[in-house]
Amino acid sequence: MAKKVFIVFVILFLTMLLGFAIHSISSEEESFIIGEKPTGAEVGEEDDPGGSNQTDPGEEEFNEGKLTKIIDGGMGVVRGVTLNYSTEQVLYYQKRNFLLANFNGKTKSSVGGYPFINVKDIKWNITKEKALVKDNHRYYIYDLNKNKAEELSKKIDYAVWFKYMLKDKIAYKFYDVDTGKRKLAIADSDGQNEEVLVEELPFRMVGIEIPENGSKVCYFREPDANFKARLNCVNLKTKQKEILHRGSFAADYRWAKNGNRILTSYVSEQIGSKMVLGSMNGKGGEFRSFNFPTSVDKCVWSKDNRKIYCAMMVFKEKNIILPNDWSLSKYQSMDTFWELDVETGKKRRLLESAEMTSVDATNLFLDSNEGKLFFTDKNSKSVYVISLK
Repeated sequence: MAKKVFIVFVILFLTMLLGFAIHSISSEEESFIIGEKPTGAEVGEEDDPGGSNQTDPGEEEFNEGKLTKIIDGGMGVVRGVTLNYSTEQVLYYQKRNFLLANFNGKTKSSVGGYPFINVKDIKWNITKEKALVKDNHRYYIYDLNKNKAEELSKKIDYAVWFKYMLKDKIAYKFYDVDTGKRKLAIADSDGQNEEVLVEELPFRMVGIEIPENGSKVCYFREPDANFKARLNCVNLKTKQKEILHRGSFAADYRWAKNGNRILTSYVSEQIGSKMVLGSMNGKGGEFRSFNFPTSVDKCVWSKDNRKIYCAMMVFKEKNIILPNDWSLSKYQSMDTFWELDVETGKKRRLLESAEMTSVDATNLFLDSNEGKLFFTDKNSKSVYVISLK
């Protein structure tokens, strides 16, 4: 009898042990399936080159209000943020995908993807169908409709879009190895039909500004507190050269949309700590200072060319060198946001202190109705929107 009881006990014990082993194996398999993907050697800053039409399930949803975060820079480096006029959505590049997001950021969809390695900058043509992409040290034209990228000449080290005679063109700086000179040129959007406008640039770092009518290509020394800048222009029809403005130290420039006015920022003295705004007409005259402390990089023109929307620079540090220390991210601004009438100088604050969060704004743009102001926080790389109405 005792022997039978022992045999039954052994059978029960073995059955329990087998069940436990099966459950353990099943649990391990489930953990592997739903757990984090294995890490490995990755190429570049992003993943998922194929594209996705769904919002990342781990992405935070942001509450709507006067100030709303719509794209989280913590989910991947964000580049080329702009307004897609045809869909009234925000167009941008993140995690190797070109994406569209609605104005509250809660709906996102992929409209293309390309495995660039290390995107430094993206600029869009006027229709937002083609992107000028700087990937590491090379430029590409990415066609959103064809989901295809074509590499431009390796000699190009800085380039921008513009429209001339109803055609997409690019203006760019390059180094001519045969002559040892830096040159400014224009070409078709595919890099063909190159035309050199300036045979020898006197400085290495250049800014290029072109009015929307594409009538002239203007260039200047990249803003530096140690040097005065001037706005040089080349008329594309006559090829005549002119100096529109003999600027102050660290001068920077932005054309109004109609090309009749130019916004400028500058420091009043060499290695100065206060950068302010001014404006002039399209010929460089009628200069007016606003004594408003910021850079043109923190401003956007309204469609009627009468107002600008700007983030005012606010630093807690004293005696900083602008714009150098800010451009190099040595110090961060704690911005406040304003509407400024360029004709009267009247200012209106857009956000009260209770509505603010600490941001350092760049790449400002408006929606088509000018009821929303978008910007990218230089610190977090997140994208925000301010409701203006």
